Order: sequence, then C-alpha cells, then structure tokens
Amino acid sequence: MPEQNVASCPQGCCRFVNGQAVSEDEYKAAAQNLAAGIQSREAQITCLKIEDNKTIANAVGFYFGKPVPNAGEPFFPPSFEIGSVTAQNYCVYDVKTNARIGSAQVEQFKKWEDTRKKLIEKKKSGTAK
Repeated sequence: MPEQNVASCPQGCCRFVNGQAVSEDEYKAAAQNLAAGIQSREAQITCLKIEDNKTIANAVGFYFGKPVPNAGEPFFPPSFEIGSVTAQNYCVYDVKTNARIGSAQVEQFKKWEDTRKKLIEKKKSGTAK
C-alpha cells in the first residue's frame, strides 16, 4: 500500500505532500486518501512563512512537525522534557526538500532552542537582519 506524507502549518499557508508544495485542494485530497486505501501520515508543521521560524529552520537545516492521529487512533506518544518544552513524538523535516527525515531527537530540540535564543539576542542588540 503506498504511503503519503501530508503536512501543513497551523495557518494553512505551508502545505506539502511528500515534500512537494501543493494547493489547498491537492492537500485536502491527499489528507483524505486514507479512505481510498492509501496510507497517509499527516503532520502539523512549523510555519515557514513566519520570519523567525524561517530564519531558525534555515540556520539549523530542519524544522519540526507533530503527527496528527487518524480518526479513531489512540494518541499516546512518548515524551521527553527540554527545559520548559515537552516534546511528544515530533518528526523532523529537511528545510530544503521538505521531506520527512525521521523522529525528533533531544539534540535537535536543543539546537533549535539555542539558535532561537541567539536570534533573540541578535534582535535585542540590533544585529539581526
């Protein structure tokens, strides 16, 4: 059975199917393919139209997504603590190809957070673009 990776941001402006940017209609069709016998893995991803997210993603080479359970599926993912952030079963996407590259690791969250803190400091000092 073929599998599709379907991902969109909370605002709905970043939509991908198997790493390819798609229209809203194409996204909706792909997200509904489960009923047609095509296994779809849907995730809500970081919005890359938000400038800070885009800056951080480009700096670290990846961004995060959180799987959306299919209807009727239990959703009890493992979790781990990173500072005050709880990460539950997140996946990672390559910033250049938008392809899902695996499950998030603690080191990736730390790298993202360190880069975010550096961006904030640059903004405070007036050196950020």
